[in-house]
Amino acid sequence: MDNKKDISLSIIEAMKKSTGKLELAVHGTSMSPLMDDGDNIIFKKTNKYHVGDIIVFERTQGTVITHRLLFKTRKHLYIKGDATVAIDKVDNESIIGTVYKIRKIDLTISITRRLYVYPVIVLSFLMNRIWKYTGSFSKASSSIFARTLKRIIAKHYNLNS
Repeated sequence: MDNKKDISLSIIEAMKKSTGKLELAVHGTSMSPLMDDGDNIIFKKTNKYHVGDIIVFERTQGTVITHRLLFKTRKHLYIKGDATVAIDKVDNESIIGTVYKIRKIDLTISITRRLYVYPVIVLSFLMNRIWKYTGSFSKASSSIFARTLKRIIAKHYNLNS
């Protein structure tokens, strides 16, 4: 392994062992409009995950991802980015923590489990089903379900998007 990869893996292992709050910069748009490239997330380790939580996990060695929990089994969590169509399965051992705060340039958002997450989850499943049945990412990501999902999130958090 090269030094950069060794450092990344060391940081991820430290995050997994941490019991305090941690802050990371967001890179990418899979959770847009709630999280955008350049925002910071604040998360903490927890042993309880609830449907609708925003989960921070290690996808592959050295890669940290943040997506929403759609449902769970004893061994796995099924997660999806709000702006993506694929549902991913994650082992419990890969979980680093849950997001409870997002810092944007001009706004800090506290994440709480509220009733709005259930329509978000249903719309996420519908987007996934369109993608699975049509085989078209563009149809799923531009569907009425995707547009409604973005509106619900933007309205709930007073985001201008």
